[in-house]
Amino acid sequence: MSRKKELAKELYLNGDDQKSIADKVGVAVNTVGRWAKNENWKARKTAMQLTRPELVHKLLMGINNMIDHVNDSDDPAAIGDISDKLSKFAAVIDKLDKQTNIVTTIEVLIAFNKWLQHRMTFDKELSPDIIKAFNKYQDIYISEKF
Repeated sequence: MSRKKELAKELYLNGDDQKSIADKVGVAVNTVGRWAKNENWKARKTAMQLTRPELVHKLLMGINNMIDHVNDSDDPAAIGDISDKLSKFAAVIDKLDKQTNIVTTIEVLIAFNKWLQHRMTFDKELSPDIIKAFNKYQDIYISEKF
């Protein structure tokens, strides 16, 4: 059952829906849903799909919206409020640019997994069991980082 669960998780993270996963793995849709909920697959999938440039872009769009709001407002207090918010946004952007975060870690691990899978096609020392072992410890590492 643990192999089915691992395969289901990989399919989920690659974008398959729960019904399709259940059919491919040979379990009930409710089972896939329970696994996804108990192990928080949705958060992991989101983290895998969200890149640092996307985060910075979203923050910059938020800043732009705040500035537009202040420019459209006749409230003098709004100008004072925005300066504190802008400094917080700037600090977050600076942190994203300077520090490795969980998103960066996941991006690197995904690239490494793809490289291993490609390498397995011609490197006889690599096997599906070795890759599964890598995936297991990568999952543990990411879970502890969250």
